Amino acid sequence: KTLIINNFLQRSNGDFIISTHGQGLWRINEDRRSIEKHNISFNDDTDIEKSRIVSMMEDRDGNLWIGSFQQGVMMLPYEDENSFHQWEVGTPSCIYRSPDGYIWCGTQDGYLFKLDNDGNILFRQREASEIMCITKDSNGDLWMGVRNLGVLRINPDNGRRTSIDILKGKNVTDIVENGNRTLFLSVSGEGIWKYSLRTGQCSKLTSSNS
Repeated sequence: KTLIINNFLQRSNGDFIISTHGQGLWRINEDRRSIEKHNISFNDDTDIEKSRIVSMMEDRDGNLWIGSFQQGVMMLPYEDENSFHQWEVGTPSCIYRSPDGYIWCGTQDGYLFKLDNDGNILFRQREASEIMCITKDSNGDLWMGVRNLGVLRINPDNGRRTSIDILKGKNVTDIVENGNRTLFLSVSGEGIWKYSLRTGQCSKLTSSNS
């Protein structure tokens, strides 16, 4: 069987989980050198075996969070994944656990949700378009890649929102900070950009082979 793979996740227990487009969750069996169905017993209304899993994340307690097309967010408890919890928040395009333990979820129709580890919705806000990625920097600011709008930075203390002019109109699909207070941003069709939290300068990385 050919799987259309969306992404991978290595869990804290060492398991490699695979999310697919329309075929649910799978796992890598390294002993058998094969992949196998990640069997979970859901109710009749939630057919995970045929789900299009678009995002997934593990929280600090080992619970697995998945975003499924038109089925919202599901949290599979570490101790018993069959006793899952579900929140209908549209189609989550990204799920992120911030250092303070909260779960942030961005959806394809542009909603931003903040949840605690029990799944209580603490915050809900509509953005202009699909939220493609979320992260928090070392200053505590929240960053989001928003489709066709570049990147948005939110100060949690005063709610002030800023953007990076040079990235406006672009699609930022991932944001990672290194130890030097520099953000690396994956920009669809344009490679990797970097942004200095110290100076505010943003530039595109060039390839040494070009």
